[in-house]
Amino acid sequence: MDCDRANNEVANLVILCPTCHKMHDLDLISTDTICTMRDRPKKVRWAKRMKDAGIKAAKSRRSHEVIRRRKRHMAAIRAAATRKRNLLGAEIKRPQTRL
Repeated sequence: MDCDRANNEVANLVILCPTCHKMHDLDLISTDTICTMRDRPKKVRWAKRMKDAGIKAAKSRRSHEVIRRRKRHMAAIRAAATRKRNLLGAEIKRPQTRL
């Protein structure tokens, strides 16, 4: 923060993303603001990020359930057709027994 690269004391260091670093270099963000942000207690409020996650998850579950049901239905139809085809093929190929 004091522009001395050799000064590696904790009080002089701040971790910045490339965007904030560039903005600080251009004096768009003051050194006081950077120090205030660094020293402020960091508490994540997940409610801001998760405000509509439950609604989206329920909607996704419903749409995926419809797709899953349709896939199972089509698989059952194909399996029934295969069984029918195999059954008919077995009856035709079955050798006749002599009495």
